[in-house]
Amino acid sequence: GQKCHVYVSSEAHYSFKKACVALGLGTDAVIKIRTDAHGRMDPQHLTEEIKKSRFSGATPTMIVATAGTT
Repeated sequence: GQKCHVYVSSEAHYSFKKACVALGLGTDAVIKIRTDAHGRMDPQHLTEEIKKSRFSGATPTMIVATAGTT
């Protein structure tokens, strides 16, 4: 099957990895994106990681945005 990638901030809760396992995507589907001092994803790093995914044959599937705390 097609490899899917899910992008989360480096500050994301571990439950995103668990969710990807439950969905059958595996933990390798989770791509962590650097954050700034305010916990916001670095858009340049996100763009780079999406390009890497596409180059490797993976499909960028979801970008997880989190507001607040768990």
